[in-house]
Amino acid sequence: MATRTIRDHFFAGRFPAGLATAETFSASRPESRLQAAVQAEVSAFKQQVPHFGEVPTELSTANWFGSEPTTLAALRGKVVVLDFWATWCVPCIAGMQHLIHVQRDRGADGVQVLGLTLADRKQSLADVRAFFESGYADSHDGLKIEYPLVVVDSDALHKQFEVRAIPKLIVLDRQGRVYWEQTGSGGQARIDRVLASLLQH
Repeated sequence: MATRTIRDHFFAGRFPAGLATAETFSASRPESRLQAAVQAEVSAFKQQVPHFGEVPTELSTANWFGSEPTTLAALRGKVVVLDFWATWCVPCIAGMQHLIHVQRDRGADGVQVLGLTLADRKQSLADVRAFFESGYADSHDGLKIEYPLVVVDSDALHKQFEVRAIPKLIVLDRQGRVYWEQTGSGGQARIDRVLASLLQH
């Protein structure tokens, strides 16, 4: 059935295939009783990933810990995971171990994780530096953050993605377009499926 096929595509992270299947079904069988179910699947996806296909605002960075500064444009060709986080955010820190393993295990395949945060009244540049250099490892049995932490000097990306709660993950495809969005901790299995799907292309 069309709904099962679309749902399977979405579950596996094959979002373009799921959307294309829904569009083809809607055009070829406009009188089908399944139209409502098909549109419900598409609406649920668009609610989860409202910026699908958009190209993000370019990074405007104040400090970059863990590698030489770069740009999103320069990372085209890679699958990029943007993690909006903060040193004071307990769920953010809980999710970092998975991102460390993603970078370690998938970096050679073309995945780049970037942790994005702002210096504000809750955290300073010194707080972020200390967290990167030793703070995380000290509380996680020596496990070090293996991807860059970027302190942005503009909240343009936060505004574009309507970041009202963190952690928030944005996955970009190899063309630099939004492919997946997720707010809150957990969902590691879904992220893994999304990345696996993107890395096949």
